[in-house]
Amino acid sequence: MGDPDAPDEIYQPSSDPQALRFKKVRFHDKGGLGEIHVALDRELPREVALKEIKPRYANVHSSRERFAQEARITGALEHPGIVPVYGLGQYADGQLYYAMRFIEGETLSKAIARYHRGETTGLGPGEKRLAFRRLLDQFVDVCHVINYAHDRGVIHRDIKPDNIMLGPYGETLVVDWGLAKRIDEEDMASEDHDEAVRPVRIRNASTTLPGSVVGTPAYMSPEQATGTNQDVGPCSDIYSLGATLYR
Repeated sequence: MGDPDAPDEIYQPSSDPQALRFKKVRFHDKGGLGEIHVALDRELPREVALKEIKPRYANVHSSRERFAQEARITGALEHPGIVPVYGLGQYADGQLYYAMRFIEGETLSKAIARYHRGETTGLGPGEKRLAFRRLLDQFVDVCHVINYAHDRGVIHRDIKPDNIMLGPYGETLVVDWGLAKRIDEEDMASEDHDEAVRPVRIRNASTTLPGSVVGTPAYMSPEQATGTNQDVGPCSDIYSLGATLYR
């Protein structure tokens, strides 16, 4: 039996001409698995977000698969509320990366905090109602995004205010699809779906071990919190949406 942490055979180190397309400009952010830089797209005059897997995970099979899965799932979901992916590849040393639209703005979490601060800093009744209505409209936008993903056969599994970005021109985007997974075919068959909406086909779309807990505790559904991942489905995302609305 092979080593489960051996490098993914699909992403063997090789020279990728596309890697020369993006030039890193400045560091932007980092997460548990990857680091994000603002980069210049040499083919088109635009800034992009370039996410690279951290070197410590570059040769760990499960980490590589999860990183690539996030890019594949995000890239397959074409919706105004989901950040478009421009390319997935690897450098000559095997380090994975993918490029996506660079989003400027703030998280829903910060917008909610600002709204609550306004309650104590003299926000007038009319302004308060307007701000609350704006937050509700943005929440409805999120519901539309998740409904679209479910119709495409994908569940997010980590919906929370920190994973919702609000752009400066009215954009509402659901980000961080690293824990997303493909709904089983049996689950899809048991529900009514528009025949015009084709489910996303993702190879090895679930990398979660049985009994493992995924998500953010304050927004987890009961089945997520207990690690019964076979029961996690669209309703789990809906629970997380409710927890976000409560926030």
